[in-house]
Formats: sequence, C-alpha cells, structure tokens
Amino acid sequence: MEFIRSNRGGQILCHEGYSYRINYTRLGRKYWKCNKCKCSAVTEEQQLVSTKGEHTHPPKDAKISVRKAVSVAKDAAKENPFQSMKRVYQEAFSDVDNSNEAVLDDLPSFSKYGRTMYRSRASRLPKLPQRRSEINITGEWSQTNDGRCFVAANDGVENKLVIFATQQNLRYLCEA
Repeated sequence: MEFIRSNRGGQILCHEGYSYRINYTRLGRKYWKCNKCKCSAVTEEQQLVSTKGEHTHPPKDAKISVRKAVSVAKDAAKENPFQSMKRVYQEAFSDVDNSNEAVLDDLPSFSKYGRTMYRSRASRLPKLPQRRSEINITGEWSQTNDGRCFVAANDGVENKLVIFATQQNLRYLCEA
C-alpha cells in the first residue's frame, strides 16, 4: 500500500494494483473508493484498516507505476528548478519497467509531459516583476549557494535600484 499524488495535488491510494480516490474523512479515518468499481478501503494514520468488496476489473499495475513516475517527475521539477527538464524527465522515468508493453503505452513522452513539468517548476519560482517597483528579493534568492548575502543594495520605490554583490566582491572592486 502506498500513496501517490494525483494530477491536481490530491492523494491516491494504491493497493494490490488498484487505485482509490478519497471519498470522505471522518474522525481521523479516510474512506476511499475504487476509481473503476464500487470497492472501498479505509485508512487511519496512513495505515490500511480494511477493504470491502470484490473488484470487477483487472488490476492496473502498469498505469499505477506510470502515475508514480509522473508524481516523481513533478516533485523533481519543483525540487531542482535549475536542472534541465529533459534530464529531470529522464531520471524520473528511468525507473519505470520498460519491458512491460502496457507501461510503455501509458508512458507520456517529453513533448507531451514537458509543459506539466515546466508548470510545476514555475510554481516554486517567484513571478517575474513587470515594473522595478515590484522587485522584492528576499530569502534564498538574496543569498549565494553557500549562504552569503548577495544583495548589496535594494533602494527606492518607483525607480528602484538593486545591486548584486558579495562583500568580498565589493572589496575587490574598491581595490581596483
């Protein structure tokens, strides 16, 4: 049993080759319903409590493994915003079983799935400002990779002036 993220950010329960969507939550328990039939499952604190019913369809192991890879690709795109999306795609889908023809049929190509990964990455990056007054550089964006302050000046409102430099680089500039 494991949980993966749906395309819209919700949870999907995967158990024995079947996928379940959340039906409702009550008193700390989550009640799940099969995506294809009337079977159901109950979880509490990420542990399976019970299942009910017989599935009227075969398990979809191939589709679930592709869905896991898609979720991994989206997460990797967010975690590594400066890495090539093609490389992120290749790494995420390299673990998928290529010998199974059903998996290969469901596997999205980079040209089809790349836009989704770019959108996922963009959700982590700050929006590009339209005017200088909208520039607000804070947090990790104002530091170098090793944690040193990189914004030397951030002055003004309408005609804002932003200067990027470390203290060491400013010393080099003064010595020149």
